[in-house]
Amino acid sequence: MKKLFAGISILFFLGIVSAQPVTEIQVQDQSPAIVEPGETVEMSVVVANNGDSEEDYQSLDVETVDSVSYRGTTSNYKDGFSLCGGCQTIGTIYLKVSNDASSGSYPVDLNLESADSTGVVEKTVLEVDGAPELVLKGDGSVMQGGSSQINLELENTGKDLASQVTASLSHPLISFQPSKVDFGSLETGESIENTVEINTDEDLESGPETVPVTLSYTEGTRITENTSVPIDVLKDVKLVVSQIESDGVIGSESRLMIELENTGESKAEGIKSKIECEDSSVTDSESFVGSLDSDENIPTVYHVMPEKEKVECTLTTTYKGENEKTLEESFEISAENENPVLPGLTVLLVLIVSLLYWRRRSKED
Repeated sequence: MKKLFAGISILFFLGIVSAQPVTEIQVQDQSPAIVEPGETVEMSVVVANNGDSEEDYQSLDVETVDSVSYRGTTSNYKDGFSLCGGCQTIGTIYLKVSNDASSGSYPVDLNLESADSTGVVEKTVLEVDGAPELVLKGDGSVMQGGSSQINLELENTGKDLASQVTASLSHPLISFQPSKVDFGSLETGESIENTVEINTDEDLESGPETVPVTLSYTEGTRITENTSVPIDVLKDVKLVVSQIESDGVIGSESRLMIELENTGESKAEGIKSKIECEDSSVTDSESFVGSLDSDENIPTVYHVMPEKEKVECTLTTTYKGENEKTLEESFEISAENENPVLPGLTVLLVLIVSLLYWRRRSKED
């Protein structure tokens, strides 16, 4: 009789146990599977009652860490619900990843309590894969045909590490030293500066100029991006002959004025000029001007003794800008006879004498 009672008691206990609800929470799906900063995640969550009796549940509690926030659900998970034994329900919860989230794993805990305060926790992880974003800034100015420096600043404004970062500069009329700049690795928010020596061709036009740059870095795979940096090309010093005046007289020392003008954008220094004229002597054939600012002009005066009506002259001027420069200008000056009235008077006198002689002969006849 005791054995029978004991057996009945065991069966009754087992019946009570099997009649208890058994709750399970499972994340069935997540979209997107790999999350980028700033994205919203839809997570499908299954709550199942694997027991034999019905169970009442309170609202589903979602716990997140910094950079991930719970934005709610479209299901009855927020209001409480009931599940019969062997039943399940599927709901969607929404999570928002902040724009400044870095790459990494972010834990999410799903907590569900039944009416009798029995708790069930499901732990899951959001994988955030941010990408580096490199921003290159540069500035500098250089003379045509000169050398200078440009400053490069590279910043990683993205959400992941960029490693083995290089910047390659190229331009048909500019040489760079170095032409490939190594920036190493840049963490999120980090910036690095480098200086590059540049040399420009004299044929490079003045004004704003763009230098093409190829950025290359590793973020899982090797990535290449094209960008550019601006520089300002200044017009180098340039002297021109702006005016020539001459009062040449054949056989006499005559004044020759040659005006020089600096049409460049920088100061011309060490200006020296020398004049040579064909078949004519020149007094004080060399002059030292010194310097000329941008858009400034100055006259140089020489004394030439022309030997004929047309005289070929050549002015050679040396000066310094970014480099040593030479201006060579050839021109022609005109010269008159010393007293152009005399030939006319001679003709007139001949005519008068001839007329008087003719009248005298007429009277004699």
